[in-house]
Amino acid sequence: MSIRDIATISLGPQPLFVWMGLLTFLLVITTASYGYALIKGKVRSIPTHKALAALTLTSAVVHVTLVVSILYRLPL
Repeated sequence: MSIRDIATISLGPQPLFVWMGLLTFLLVITTASYGYALIKGKVRSIPTHKALAALTLTSAVVHVTLVVSILYRLPL
């Protein structure tokens, strides 16, 4: 099974790479909101913000890998 096959697995009406893009977008919004709350003093956990940022980056890398495998037809 190649990365392209994994990227095109259907989960409901959309393939996996679309859901990963949505997850990445939601994580970006969540991380930014948490950072804003840190600045305003509403939350105090910088390690939580760092963990959210790491999760966001991981999700983005997986999403980009799936999309690139489809767009450029990489033999992975």
